[in-house]
Amino acid sequence: DGVHVAPGATLCGCVTLDTDAFVGAGATVLPRLHIGAGAVIGAGAVVTRDLAPGAVVTGTPARPRTG
Repeated sequence: DGVHVAPGATLCGCVTLDTDAFVGAGATVLPRLHIGAGAVIGAGAVVTRDLAPGAVVTGTPARPRTG
């Protein structure tokens, strides 16, 4: 419930998105990953690891946002 996958985002297969997860435009999530509840993936990010609930990541490869 409440998941948002923005235009141009790619989920590469067997990706699990928990409640209220957000995947930004043009982001890529590699296969067999788990994205925790409320996690935010920035536009254009490439996610290579599971994300904990509430995580906010950006970049290539995706890393926790600082600042």
